[in-house]
Amino acid sequence: MVYDDKNQCVAEIRRKEAKGGVALGGDVFALVVKPSIDPAIAMVLVIVLDQMFNSSRRFSK
Repeated sequence: MVYDDKNQCVAEIRRKEAKGGVALGGDVFALVVKPSIDPAIAMVLVIVLDQMFNSSRRFSK
């Protein structure tokens, strides 16, 4: 989730599910953005944060 200066959620990612409730891979998600933030900025934040904190889990065995 991404919060604004008033601590309100302005963007979040949610896992996408196929019909029938089947969860797709961890890299398949929907980005939900409130009208107060530019969707491109929200996507940049998601990508940067994923690269900073999530990439080590992908490559470790």
